Amino acid sequence: MISTPRLTAIIAAIAFALGLWAGIALQCASRERLASEWAEERERLAREHTQALADVLSRERRLAQRLADESQRYEQERKNAQETSDRVARSLRSNALQLRQRWAGCEAARLPATPPAARQPDATAADRADSAGRIVRAADECDAQVKGLQALLKAERENRTEKTP
Repeated sequence: MISTPRLTAIIAAIAFALGLWAGIALQCASRERLASEWAEERERLAREHTQALADVLSRERRLAQRLADESQRYEQERKNAQETSDRVARSLRSNALQLRQRWAGCEAARLPATPPAARQPDATAADRADSAGRIVRAADECDAQVKGLQALLKAERENRTEKTP
């Protein structure tokens, strides 16, 4: 038979081994649980990051489309300005439209005597009509440019302040 001190030592060794095994088992389970929690957290962060990128791309695409629309509108307004210019010049030449007296031309009486052959009233009127058309076109183009730039600025500011869902 085994003596009592020896039996006590064996039981103590077995208890120590079981305690050590249980501690290691708990530590392994704890590590696995912790690793699992970390993996879940990494997946959650990856999903949030992907969603944030998708939101930013969506906002940028909407802004790009809006800027393209504004640019197209600006180009159309420039084309309309040219058409208006041509229409004003044609109307002035055909006397369907008349300039105010102060824009009608120089007073011939104030000029020194010009030989009759050098005078070309039709050319002067045509030049005045073309000039008036160019003035109208320049004003319309400036208006279109200012409106376009304001629209672009407004779109950019709205894009910056837009809340992401």
